[in-house]
Amino acid sequence: MWYAFFLFWPANMLPIWLLVSLLQFFIPLNMLFRSCCLGLKHYTVHAIASFVIMAAALINIVDVSEHHETLSQSSYLHYTFLFLLCSLFDVVSHALKESIVRN
Repeated sequence: MWYAFFLFWPANMLPIWLLVSLLQFFIPLNMLFRSCCLGLKHYTVHAIASFVIMAAALINIVDVSEHHETLSQSSYLHYTFLFLLCSLFDVVSHALKESIVRN
């Protein structure tokens, strides 16, 4: 449950445009984890869409770090990385629960 707390805590601190792209980052993380650890295969179109989402999120993170003053830059980046770390925990949790239920 801690990942849920730390997932929504940064959501109050991040700008809405960054939050939306970070929320979409769940998709490539989910696809990558399921491909590597659970052995699932994905269609090429889905892999390309996942790459586009990942690229957009990374561009938004870089955009934050270049165009804001140093005080807000450090706080945005800390919250961004906290959000991404908790998204990773969320992906792992969902995948493990699904694999248990399916088996």
